[in-house]
Amino acid sequence: MKKYVLVPGLLLIISFGSVFANDGVGSHPNTPSHVRNILSTQLPVKLRSDVQKEFKSYWITELYRTGDKNHTAYTITVENPDRIVQMRSINAKTWVVVATKIKSE
Repeated sequence: MKKYVLVPGLLLIISFGSVFANDGVGSHPNTPSHVRNILSTQLPVKLRSDVQKEFKSYWITELYRTGDKNHTAYTITVENPDRIVQMRSINAKTWVVVATKIKSE
């Protein structure tokens, strides 16, 4: 009985220790240093106008900015009654579709 409780407890303590030691941010090279939810009015003008033009019948369900002062990327999720589209921009000029999902009825 002690073996079953001891092992998961030890793993939990180790994982919490590593999170607190690294502050949970930037511990992996692919982890963005800052993630912030933003309003659509805070998008660069080119990105905002592309969304308004190409996805006018969609609503924004998620929008955030990642990065630091040297590298900024934007991720947006838009949807309508039939489809969900997720896009990303790393140059603040063009969107790249990352995923598209057709909603089932």
